[in-house]
Amino acid sequence: MSTPRFKNYLRTYRKKLGLNQRQVAEILGFKSAATLCDLELGVLMPTTRDCVAFGVLYKRSFRELWPMLNLDIEAEVDHRIRRLIDELQKDGSGSERKEKHAKGTWRRLQVIVDGLPEDIANVI
Repeated sequence: MSTPRFKNYLRTYRKKLGLNQRQVAEILGFKSAATLCDLELGVLMPTTRDCVAFGVLYKRSFRELWPMLNLDIEAEVDHRIRRLIDELQKDGSGSERKEKHAKGTWRRLQVIVDGLPEDIANVI
């Protein structure tokens, strides 16, 4: 059996509440338990609505329910921020005003990157 594409802890928290798939599907407004099954198996990508709904039901954050997907997304965004910072630092082909704006932008972005866990940058 292959590893789920979107590994999660949905089944774990459902079991802790003592609910079956049909009950959770009904609570979350899914048309069938098959959708919940696909989400729990990690073969279906959760929608924003799904993430919020599961968070409400299980009292857990996206990070807790989909830790690897969360880590992947954080790593992608971190990588793109760092790439943009590099571009802004190298770009000297503008007016003094544009260069000042670019410098302020990359400094603000650097604060965001500095606040991320160090291991995020090494995931990609």
